[in-house]
Amino acid sequence: MTKKIRKITQWILLLTLLLNVLMNVTSNRVYASDNQSYDMATREIPDGINPQKYMVLGRLKNPEYPDETMEYALNNSTKFRAIFDSNPTNIVKMTQFKDNYTRTIGTAWSTDNDFDYTQKQVFKLWLYFTDTTQLDGVKQVPGDGMAFVLQNDERGINTSANFSTMGSSYELYGPIGGQTLGVYGTNMSSDGNLDTLAKSAIQNSWALEFDTRKNALSGSPAYAPQPTGNHYGPNSIMDGSFDLNLSSITGEHIAASYPGEVSSYSRESVGRNYYYQLIHDVAKNANLTNAGNLTPNNNNWHHVTLTWNATSIGSIGNMNMTFDDKNIDGTSALPSLTGSYPVDTRIVDPNKTGKARWGITGSNSDGSRAESLFMIDATPTSVEGSATNTIYNSSRNQAIPKDSKEVGSNNDLAVTYKVSYDNDNASTDWTNLIAKLPIPAGTSFSSGFVSYSDDTSDESLTSGEITNNVLNHQLKNLSKSNKTATITLNLKANTVMANLNVPATTAQFVGDQYTAHTNTSAFTIVPANSITLTPNEASQQPLAVAVGGTSPDIAGNYTYFDKNGSLINAGSGFTNANFTMHVAINGANQPTYKVGDASAFGTFSLNQLQYAPSLLNDGKNTITYYVSDEQGNQSNKVTAEIYRVSGDLQIEASQSNFFETGKVNGQPQTLGRTASSDTNWNIRVIDGRTDINSGWTLQVKAGSMTDVDNSSKQLKGHIEYNGVDITKNTVEIKGTTESYVNNVTSVSTDWKADTGMQLKINANATAGSYSGEITWTLHNTP
Repeated sequence: MTKKIRKITQWILLLTLLLNVLMNVTSNRVYASDNQSYDMATREIPDGINPQKYMVLGRLKNPEYPDETMEYALNNSTKFRAIFDSNPTNIVKMTQFKDNYTRTIGTAWSTDNDFDYTQKQVFKLWLYFTDTTQLDGVKQVPGDGMAFVLQNDERGINTSANFSTMGSSYELYGPIGGQTLGVYGTNMSSDGNLDTLAKSAIQNSWALEFDTRKNALSGSPAYAPQPTGNHYGPNSIMDGSFDLNLSSITGEHIAASYPGEVSSYSRESVGRNYYYQLIHDVAKNANLTNAGNLTPNNNNWHHVTLTWNATSIGSIGNMNMTFDDKNIDGTSALPSLTGSYPVDTRIVDPNKTGKARWGITGSNSDGSRAESLFMIDATPTSVEGSATNTIYNSSRNQAIPKDSKEVGSNNDLAVTYKVSYDNDNASTDWTNLIAKLPIPAGTSFSSGFVSYSDDTSDESLTSGEITNNVLNHQLKNLSKSNKTATITLNLKANTVMANLNVPATTAQFVGDQYTAHTNTSAFTIVPANSITLTPNEASQQPLAVAVGGTSPDIAGNYTYFDKNGSLINAGSGFTNANFTMHVAINGANQPTYKVGDASAFGTFSLNQLQYAPSLLNDGKNTITYYVSDEQGNQSNKVTAEIYRVSGDLQIEASQSNFFETGKVNGQPQTLGRTASSDTNWNIRVIDGRTDINSGWTLQVKAGSMTDVDNSSKQLKGHIEYNGVDITKNTVEIKGTTESYVNNVTSVSTDWKADTGMQLKINANATAGSYSGEITWTLHNTP
């Protein structure tokens, strides 16, 4: 039974592992690799920009393989890494794992000499050095490290550390790794010539090294390299003695030097044998290959920011460094190390061009299968950017976290980001800028927009831009003429039944030259109390106010419930002073105010000053109102209709109305209204009274029609309304009890060709032009 249980347990663990791998592959977190150290590095990857836009691989000539078709890059181990050999990533593999554990060297350079040291420059990168813990049961031998290099070597991207000899003539044999880090010199000659050593390094250069080994040969000059024949053996070359003079350095370290200068090296001897030390500038212990005090999420990726202060040609500038100043998720971190390094531009730029080529070099020694990686976060450029954010709780009128760290369920939130182009002296724009904006947990996206400082049209943000709960939006380029982009996300806190802690998020703004980050504040969504408004019956009816009159009351009751749905009554300590009324007239928000008397609870009355006649349009107006408590919880919204009216009941009628022209033929005739009857027969009742139930009645009576040329001659005929002779009868035309809801009533709108007013002509009528009067009587009773 015990064995069976153990087998089941092992199978479950194996199945879980396989599932985890499959899940990671689905989310693009596990990559094809030829070495497990790379897999470890890519468990979680920071953001970076595409290095192939700015860098090329160094072309290194290796005379050990003179017959190879491809003469260059044979010994450069650097690669721009691809996922499954298809989708490019932003990772650069500086040194590669090799099955036989042989030494490797790698170089990657900027495509041009574009480091302008006469301008302020900022360079940001991520470095990864293989952890020295065990992989597959084997303790890792670390690589030698990497270096950030500025250079004006005449070989350009073909330059690297080489091994050399001094015979009848000076000669460089080929690229070499080990303690050179791909940039320093190596003297294979037994004559101890420092000039030979310096010439084998990258010329006209300055290097900031990130050295993962203390090359001290067990820490004693007694263990200095011993010659093999006339040359030092390869292991001695790799392990070397460059760091023997660093008494305060215990192991991994960061330091600077000038690799091509004779003054950067010192020659020491043991008996007849020479060994060499590197003169370091501002050497500091650093934690490179192990996480140490870093959080596990850093995964050994180290963020480095290099800031160059502008200087003039032929002077000494300054490079400032912060190490571990950002977490892998983009959030800021307290640097574990800082340094300030002087750089003599006369050494780096002897021809006084004001420029230098920048790049990364790296190397491994024999016996190491470690892989060194880097990613670019911002190129050395004069472009500088920054990002800030604010969160505002619109429902509570509170800033987070300044006023409160709590947000109520269903509260409306506005997250505003400001992205800035900070260096007016920059030579280029901040291009291809993508905003990556996480939607905080427990909130839902409502809407959003982007505005720019150059006053171009706002851009709308849509939910279709959200993938994996991150809104990705392409911004316009930022520049001297368009320095800022302001992005607003309108969110709503979800309904929760218990407190929900919302962690901080990191917004990223990734462009071709620079990346900026800003971290939102954490907050807590708390369950909401609820408020229900119930207007009284009169307030639910259409209301009216006369110009110059007094607005009618809009009032009612409200009930207040706690988060569990229990009624909060008047004895709970709440008063109307704890509640705020929000009013909008025709969609325009009015000033808020407390609901009412502080001693009252559960009743409300709108402030009549907010909907006084002077604030209303003629005719119909819509008033929307709701109540909120001190936590920003909102009641239901209620709508009222109010009409601004004249206060009078009036009738309007056209002064002249015409019937069609007929021809006497001894037969009875019916004459309709002229074709322009819509204007001629225009009878309207305008009810501007405020009494909702007063109503009105309209009556019509016509007199006889006489010849305009002979007043004693009357028309043989009469006027009818819908077949009724209105010369003999008074006819009621229209009546209503809705005095102002439809305050303009057109009596003639519904008349057709055979209805409404018509003229009846008798058979014995005689020719002539006739006129008469129609009397309209409007009564203010139904």
